[in-house]
Amino acid sequence: MNRYFITSLIAAASLPLLAQSKISGEGLAFIENYRQERLISQRLNSTAPEEIPTISVLAMYAPGYSADDLTAAGYEVVTDYGISASVSLKIDEIEEFASLEAVGSLTLGGEKKLKLDFTRSDSGVDEAHNGIRISGVTHKFTGKGVVTGIMDTGLEPNHVNFIDSDGRSRIERLWVYTGSLPSNKKSYEASTIANCECDTESESHATHVTGIMAGSYKGNGRYAYTTKPDETANLIKRNNNPIPYYGIATDATLALSVGQLYDNNILDGVQNIINYAESMGMPAVINLSLGTNDGPHDGSDQFTSTLNSLGKNAIICVSSGNEGEFNMSLSRTLSDNETEFKTFILPATEYNIQNISGPIDIWASDDRPFTVTLSTYRIMDGAVSSIVTGSTSGSTAFTAKGGLKSGRGTLTMGVNSRNRRFNGRIALSQAIETLSSGYRVMISVKGKPGQKINMYYAGYGNFSAANTEGFIDGNPDESINSNSIGDNLISVGSYNTRKYFGRLDSDYAYALSGGTPGEISEFSSYGTAPDGSVLPHILAPGATIISSFNRYYVEGVYGSLYGQSPTAMTGSAANGSATDYWGTMDGTSMAAPCVSGIVALWLEADPTLTVSDIKNIMAETSRNDSWTAARPETSLYGKIDAAAGLKYILQQNASIGSINDDAENMMVIEAVADGYEVTFGNETGFRLNLVDLQGRNVASTVAEGATARISTEGLLPGVYLMNIQGDRAKATRKIAIR
Repeated sequence: MNRYFITSLIAAASLPLLAQSKISGEGLAFIENYRQERLISQRLNSTAPEEIPTISVLAMYAPGYSADDLTAAGYEVVTDYGISASVSLKIDEIEEFASLEAVGSLTLGGEKKLKLDFTRSDSGVDEAHNGIRISGVTHKFTGKGVVTGIMDTGLEPNHVNFIDSDGRSRIERLWVYTGSLPSNKKSYEASTIANCECDTESESHATHVTGIMAGSYKGNGRYAYTTKPDETANLIKRNNNPIPYYGIATDATLALSVGQLYDNNILDGVQNIINYAESMGMPAVINLSLGTNDGPHDGSDQFTSTLNSLGKNAIICVSSGNEGEFNMSLSRTLSDNETEFKTFILPATEYNIQNISGPIDIWASDDRPFTVTLSTYRIMDGAVSSIVTGSTSGSTAFTAKGGLKSGRGTLTMGVNSRNRRFNGRIALSQAIETLSSGYRVMISVKGKPGQKINMYYAGYGNFSAANTEGFIDGNPDESINSNSIGDNLISVGSYNTRKYFGRLDSDYAYALSGGTPGEISEFSSYGTAPDGSVLPHILAPGATIISSFNRYYVEGVYGSLYGQSPTAMTGSAANGSATDYWGTMDGTSMAAPCVSGIVALWLEADPTLTVSDIKNIMAETSRNDSWTAARPETSLYGKIDAAAGLKYILQQNASIGSINDDAENMMVIEAVADGYEVTFGNETGFRLNLVDLQGRNVASTVAEGATARISTEGLLPGVYLMNIQGDRAKATRKIAIR
């Protein structure tokens, strides 16, 4: 087939209207940018052989349809998520696929960005580890019996932080994703983990995140330590002493997905963890320290909708984002007197970023079209030169001009099929750079009276008036990670618990973000849910957090490149003939696994907790202080408190008979080889029934004294109720059979 004919097939403007209306703006921009880049490539090398790439599409089912209908149409469903599916397609197959009645909408997906000692003490975890005392009985919680999972990148799976005291890996399942197709993954079990060194040497994020959530190493090593989080004069060093930087759910079971963070890889990785937890009859909490500022910020996009659906089967904690310092959002309600606004896009020069490289996403509150114009602005005289403009559905390719050094991309316009809101999206295939400091990049939007326009910049930079009359500033008010918005998701922001840290190569204390302990982290993103409630839901320690590092990153070129070489680490310990490391990172990426680890402790106390239960516990027990009072827009509930949450769970369960902690009639349960041995206070006889969650009696026995044994042999893994009826008291306890 002629290559130019194929290229014309995949042009967004040439897609049938039915197919085009189903494809997200992100997807249409991808197709058009691919077409433009291919045309350029063909001009440079007209004899190059035709290669149409295969990509992973996330398709939402139309009402009444399922994966079976896609399979019947001849397409291979890689993963079925219940409300959607990932399907691998060549780009020239998208038109036909999108036209299927079974396809409600689709996106070509994208790639997400990565977004303890004082952590444990400040968030109540140390108290949970040491024991929560209720009615004279002490309960210790370490996440035992709970699956903790991640989807991330940069994991050293054989770090000593993930090995138990018997030398066995605590990672029971590991999935490593390579490339953008979720079918390209490799699976490991505890017995084969040793064969996997790491998924990439260019990152350490996953090793750090997992260490916060569930790292368990308390053995000896070298470390630098500041005894007070906000002072430099209290630095000490220790050799051959217990490392203090272990995590939260130290006895949890680990099931981890890592690799390249494409949408369908992420969703497939989450589904794998859920499937494993269900097969073991264990509750699961999954941490996602990743996301984007791209998208409608209403939870309706294909990725977030699917993630939200998966949140019915596991507790999913998502970082709120690290754009709280950027004026990267802008909201304007148009009126009869003001139907147009203008702003500049300024790169984040404070981070040494000199260009505009991320997408600009513009959303109306309704389906009425608006006009978007991207222009250059000459500072000397205010002269404006239009680069591209659009007001009707379709895609327009553009090349930067008028004082700009480089820049190429696509403006895509149209009504989104998922939320019925008009959307304009500027997607750059090549970054925009100014030729000189005498020019700026500007955007103008003209709409209808009554329309509310929201605009987001998903790169590093700001919307700014630049002290120019007639232009408006942006703000961080909707900087929230778009992928953290959903009824079944928990969004996590950051506050500071440490300002200074030590390094192995120095007798001085250092600072990363430099925030005052207790203060809301300046970088912590925030925003609002579609119902107007504040996001993130909860705050946790996320600034200058010390956790495990990927050895292959630290000892390789990337550690040296980013100032995280072995001597710059905060701690180290022997791992056989090798050395493992601990170091510092900042971000809501560090706050989210703190919450995930705490949720694991709560699930250990009550494995039947739902996401609604978890949010209610947060609402009832989170701490609020002068810092949260000063910035109420930064969290819904306040700062998480693990111990207060556990006390609430235990007291609530005790009040309904799920946990009986009465000193004279205490129910004590011990696991034995074929079931459980139960002692019930001072009873001289009682009946013991085991009931499944459908109310069916699956096992029973009668005790002649205060102790009885009940067999669970042959029962399926899952959560059951153990009901006891004695002469003087009765009690019910939830148990998980694995």
